[in-house]
Amino acid sequence: MSALSPSPSLVVDRESWELAGHLLVDPPRGEAAEICPSLSHHLQQLLVLNRQAKDHPADPFPLAALLQLGLPLMDRRWTAQERESVRQAADQWRQELVGDTVSYVVNRNLNPSNHCVLRCGFCAYRRSEGEEGAFRLHRSELREKAAEAQALGATEVCLQAGLDPYATKNGSHLDHAVALLVDLKEAAPRLHVHGFSPQELLFLSQQDNLPCGRWFNPCGRRDWARCRARPRRCSAQGSGN
Repeated sequence: MSALSPSPSLVVDRESWELAGHLLVDPPRGEAAEICPSLSHHLQQLLVLNRQAKDHPADPFPLAALLQLGLPLMDRRWTAQERESVRQAADQWRQELVGDTVSYVVNRNLNPSNHCVLRCGFCAYRRSEGEEGAFRLHRSELREKAAEAQALGATEVCLQAGLDPYATKNGSHLDHAVALLVDLKEAAPRLHVHGFSPQELLFLSQQDNLPCGRWFNPCGRRDWARCRARPRRCSAQGSGN
């Protein structure tokens, strides 16, 4: 490989971003494209799950079934026709499920910690252990910030933190995450909790030596059920996403 040749990882990332950019653009108006037979079953089943979630919002979100259908789609390389089928299907679902209604949230970011094992070139936020400016907020501080956000009219808190190898409870990252979610929901029960990116889930599951799927169903833990902060989607691939 020459000095000017991009690394394979950069090529893959570029392809991923180009694919994401294509899928996020509305398809041309007019007659809908025919869905590829190779995708029709998966896409139809995904639509059924989304209809059920819309019609029965009080029921638990069918996350396990969604992952079972969605992950095989994400693991494959799509043809151009399949890519267009996904884009058309997504636009048809939007019309059916929400129409042209645009919604928004009033959000407050919560930053539990800026300790991070990664060194992303664009990030001026992360710090190493003992480095000037490094911090970890106490659970009581996070509760206070969540309660304040709710009192001020926020509808959502967004957890944003680094990949902190020391963010544990009783030696477990899962227990720490559960405790954090329970704290936030007890302090601000009306707020939706938006947290834990695919990369965070992968990192934390590796730290606990647990499969990523365990994070969506941690053995029916009572505290997890109480927090009612249901993660709605995760690529479960982490790297490259």
